[in-house]
Amino acid sequence: MSAQIKALEKELGQVLLARRAGVGKPKLTPAGRLTYKAAATVVRVVGGLATQLKGLETGITKELPGERIAVAADPLVGLYLLPWLGAEFRRCHPGVEVRVLTDTDLEAVWGALRRGGCDLGVVPADLSTPGCAVEGSLSLELVAVANPRLVGSEGVLDWSRLPMVLPSRGTALRQILDAYLASLGIEPRLVAEVSHPEDARKAVKGRAAATVTHAVVVEEELALGGLVKVEPPAPLPAYEYKVVRPRT
Repeated sequence: MSAQIKALEKELGQVLLARRAGVGKPKLTPAGRLTYKAAATVVRVVGGLATQLKGLETGITKELPGERIAVAADPLVGLYLLPWLGAEFRRCHPGVEVRVLTDTDLEAVWGALRRGGCDLGVVPADLSTPGCAVEGSLSLELVAVANPRLVGSEGVLDWSRLPMVLPSRGTALRQILDAYLASLGIEPRLVAEVSHPEDARKAVKGRAAATVTHAVVVEEELALGGLVKVEPPAPLPAYEYKVVRPRT
């Protein structure tokens, strides 16, 4: 089991268990808790879908070509969660291929579900998905981080003057952050917009700026000191996903 966990950590590029030699049992890190919860939900849903497609539970006899299941998601879920979940699922169900489709445009993700191009979607909870059944939910932790050069010894920043790297306009995370900052009367000092979580991490690491992003994206940089966590002006909102599939 230890070897499997280490292999999974290597594949994800994240530390899942906090290990201290001779001190009790290992504990899940934030990335480990996120991964466990996501795995339990998505594997259950994908497993149930595969069973239904095979007609073992509900009498559905329709067979997909090559018994494939296509899952649509945004880059965060597609990059950090679904690839290894698909590998784990294939080990349990070797006869079923899992294909992951990612797009920064949520309407494109929804369109793939609506047109029948995908069997399952992992999408922001507030995205309207008429005609789809909600099978589960995920909650991803958001965190405020900055380049160490930007943070003084007191670690307190003036958010009204803070150079910010934010997600591109129109993305679900940007809408959440715009509403959050507006509720506090803060007009962000925008220095860059990026379309991918990895781009936000790299942009802040390379310049004196800050961002709000998903904890799983920056956990390793925080541990290594490449980025530092900063106190937000108010508790950050939750970032919720739902797992949906078209009703048949």
